[in-house]
Amino acid sequence: LLMDDPLLHIVHIADIHFWRIIWNPLCLLNKRFLGNLNVMLRRHREFAVHRAENYARVITQTGAKFALFTGDFTSTSLDEEFAQAREFVEQIQQQGLNVAVLPGNHDVYTFESRRHRRFENYFQGIAPESGYPTNLALANRFRLLLISTAQPNHRALREHVHDEAIRCLYQLIGPLRP
Repeated sequence: LLMDDPLLHIVHIADIHFWRIIWNPLCLLNKRFLGNLNVMLRRHREFAVHRAENYARVITQTGAKFALFTGDFTSTSLDEEFAQAREFVEQIQQQGLNVAVLPGNHDVYTFESRRHRRFENYFQGIAPESGYPTNLALANRFRLLLISTAQPNHRALREHVHDEAIRCLYQLIGPLRP
């Protein structure tokens, strides 16, 4: 059976939300103010980043050979949060898992983080060099299509698939067969 193939055992990881409380008022002049307040009052209990090392160990003990991270590595797209996230993903890789990453809406939380390509810079060598959409070979028999819908917004977080991404997707998968 295909599902008995250990190369197809995939662990899916999302919404880790590494965080750091911001005290510098100059860093809070955008919507990070609300994000920081949310972390201080509520989310610091929900996202127990001090358990990341143990979590990485548990993931590697599943027997999976591939880890798919689908975003929200960070809470407010700070450099410090991305550094924590990169270290976490590297721990998973060092245990022998192949890794694929996609940014989440919190990874492009502000226009400034998108403009500086913070996600791409921190995950250089892990994220696809060609960007998104892209496809990856799994066990030399299956393709995993990765499409990013994350984008910043002034007030809220939103996700959207642009027409260009849809055109690229058709090029990646070819014509659909009935």
